[in-house]
Amino acid sequence: MVDKEEMEKAEARKLQPYFIRAFFTEAFNTLGGEMRAREAGRYEIRHVPAALRERDRVIGETRTPVLKQYERICFEKQHVRLHGKPMADLIHPGHPLMLAITDLILSAHRSKLKQGSILVDPNDDSTSPKVLFMIDHSVRENLVQGSTLAKVVSRRLQFVEIDQFGNTINAGWAPHLDLQPINNDDLKLVSDVLAAPWISQNLEALALHHASEHLVPDHYQEVKVRLERQADKILSAVNERLVKEINYWSDRFIKLSDDVSTGSRYYTYDLSNRVGEIRYIYEVKPQRFCQRHEALFNKVEAFCRAKGMRFVVLSREEFGDQLLKNIEVLHQFHRQASSYLANLAEAVDGLSTKQGHVRQVLKSLEPMNHYLIAALLYGVLKVDLSSSSILSMDFHVVPAHGELSMLQVVSYA
Repeated sequence: MVDKEEMEKAEARKLQPYFIRAFFTEAFNTLGGEMRAREAGRYEIRHVPAALRERDRVIGETRTPVLKQYERICFEKQHVRLHGKPMADLIHPGHPLMLAITDLILSAHRSKLKQGSILVDPNDDSTSPKVLFMIDHSVRENLVQGSTLAKVVSRRLQFVEIDQFGNTINAGWAPHLDLQPINNDDLKLVSDVLAAPWISQNLEALALHHASEHLVPDHYQEVKVRLERQADKILSAVNERLVKEINYWSDRFIKLSDDVSTGSRYYTYDLSNRVGEIRYIYEVKPQRFCQRHEALFNKVEAFCRAKGMRFVVLSREEFGDQLLKNIEVLHQFHRQASSYLANLAEAVDGLSTKQGHVRQVLKSLEPMNHYLIAALLYGVLKVDLSSSSILSMDFHVVPAHGELSMLQVVSYA
């Protein structure tokens, strides 16, 4: 019930696609850009102004760079994928292109925000003037060791209204959307209000005081409860995964122990692949497991060499968490989809360009992640698996020329 209420609140507070599209279109055109309508709800950007790309390099808020062009963009989720058409980038407040545009617009017009404007509320019949302050408030995590910027976990606009008597109230989530610019005739009628002494007082301090006492604590408490609940769910999932992992390795240990004790000539490997004429057999095991079964692995290696194959044992403790996660993904995918990996890799090998951001290189192939993993396993593409998550699809790839990227961290004969 609580989760449902929070989801409904978040849905009501979020920026609707209409407002995002309206701002993006106006701001992008102002900065010298041009986007052309294509399919329903989808647009093409043939050229992104250099000023936007340079601003993205300066602020660097995301690892994904602003591209020189976008084959398709959209503002609503249902338009991201369209059969027979290129996949579109979903433009949202956190998209690198939107971040660069917003930063340039704010730099050019920040003084106007500080100056303010005179607006009229058509739904308010009173004649009492009020001052409305818009406050940008963020909740950040503690600094992680080695980082210079604290991660923002929640950011929202909050509004404080002050009347002529100095009373402050929370003005709601988006009161400015109902306000309209004042016309010239009405502006002459309120000249005495604009010259009133209370207008020139330090009202900003009053607004910040109200926000720090009422709005900020509520915002912080809401975020704290949400993150604690999320952390509990993650901890529970990790514990469940660890139990499954322990059970899996226990079963493998018992099976291998039985094989050794009975002298069985059968052996089950973790991963197998062929590069050129050489077949590779891989084992990914905890270090203690490798030490305990060194004799067995030596026998398997001798057998593989006699058959013209290569046998590689990867000890989990020797590598970082990211590499191990990627190896696990490759392992699982190979077990589940080995029958059609070669065809997927062949399609990637036929691409004219195999270097650049993975989404641009594989933009004509769907599902994109399947083609990527096949290309990695068959030595068509390679990527730094120790620092990039395969599942994120947010990294650059280069041609592998038959060399397996996952073996770059392993010394073998």
